[in-house]
Order: sequence, then structure tokens, then C-alpha cells
Amino acid sequence: MSNQIYIYTYCAWSPNGDILAVNSYDLENSSNRLGLLNRSIGEFRVTEITMSHLSPIWKNNDTIYVSEANIIKEIYVVSGKPKIIKTINTKNEPLLFYGVIDEQPLLLLHNTLMYGDTPLISLVSSRRYGIIWTGEYIFISETPSSLLIYDAKGNKICQTNPGRLIRFGSIGEDTSTVYGVSGSTLLRLSVKDNSIHIDEICDLSRY
Repeated sequence: MSNQIYIYTYCAWSPNGDILAVNSYDLENSSNRLGLLNRSIGEFRVTEITMSHLSPIWKNNDTIYVSEANIIKEIYVVSGKPKIIKTINTKNEPLLFYGVIDEQPLLLLHNTLMYGDTPLISLVSSRRYGIIWTGEYIFISETPSSLLIYDAKGNKICQTNPGRLIRFGSIGEDTSTVYGVSGSTLLRLSVKDNSIHIDEICDLSRY
């Protein structure tokens, strides 16, 4: 495996910030594999676990999900060698994969957000960075005038007109808060009392 060349795409920190999971594309073998950066020991290695082009998704501090074709792999990573401990089959290969809720994957197929094999929400268009699942809420930036919040089972919690299209970046300090960007503005979005609150954090163009 020496002298291999990789292109690194999506990455995700574990909730406690100890491990960075990286989607690593092997140019020699034309395959994507899971890379792991262990911050405490300063080691990065690409594992033998293959995956699709999508982002890894953390379940907790020691377990991660990756997708490959129509298979979701649950992987225990805090060990000498990462180990696949469970697989979940889906009917179709997802356009995007957001996580697993009660043993059912949350997927985007075409313009439909799916909970396992069940259609959950029909979207105006496929929003790669306009959907984020926090473990409690699904935030959907559908259009510039339509921001929707659902619970895990597809029940609409609230809807608002933000006046701009928001691209989500990360979950905030709890499962009711996420961060996103619209234009050059960094935003914090929070769900409270069945309504959505949007706060402008800073103008990134000033830095």
C-alpha cells in the first residue's frame, strides 16, 4: 500500500473530536476507502473498508456509518482494526445518506427524502447541502423562501421564510441547533418551542 495516491473528499469529526473520518479515493485502484485520523496519537491511515463517494456519518464517538452502493455499513472504529459490525440493505443506491434512525437509514433518492423504504418528504429539488439530520430534527433548506423542520419520523415541526437559501455545515452545541452559510453570512439556526430561530453570527467576507 506504499506510494499510493489518494484524493480526499468528505470528512467528519467524531462528536468528541478525537477521530476525523475521511473519504479517501484511491487513484490506483479507482475505489473509495475510509481513512481515519486519530488526533490523540497523530496517526492517519486509510483502512481496507470500501465506501461510496458520500460522506461518512458518525453514530457516536466510536461508531460510524458509510454507504456503498445500496449497503449501509456500521463500523466500530475504536480498536486496533476498524470492524464492520452491521450492514443495512436499501432498495436503491442513495444520492445522499444522512444517518440511521431506529435501524432505518435516512436517504435522499432523486427528490425524495426516504426513511428506510418509506417516502418521508418530497422536495422541490435535491439539496446536497440543504439537509442536515441532528439526531432529533431534520433541517431542510428547500428554497430561499422555504425552510422546514421535521422530526425523525417526518412530522413537520415548523416552517419559515428565511429570505435566502441556506447551506448547512455542521450540528451545533445540541441536537436542536445547526450552523449554515448564506452568501457570506454565517448563521446559527435553533428549534425552540416549535419555532425556528435564525441568528447571524458574522459576515465572513470581513475576515
